Amino acid sequence: MNSIPKYVASRTLKKASWNASVIHGDIADEVRKLKSQPGKDIVKYGTGLLDRVLFAQRLVDLLCIIVYPFRSATAHTYLKRSNPRCTYACRT
Repeated sequence: MNSIPKYVASRTLKKASWNASVIHGDIADEVRKLKSQPGKDIVKYGTGLLDRVLFAQRLVDLLCIIVYPFRSATAHTYLKRSNPRCTYACRT
């Protein structure tokens, strides 16, 4: 894991450690550039605003969800349809 290149999307972070590069500016454009490079899959961990950007720009090829049960004081919708042209299909 240490040798794998990592990318951090951030509006405020100037420098990253642990073999990581910070992506500033147009995140969708930077992800498109990464996807066009030869190599293996791009893996993203966690959830948040970046997911909505990636879905809206149709940059997600495969979504794997692992559900861990927990109780939250507030509810939030993860797969909110931010782009009506984006469709989700389930595979088992």
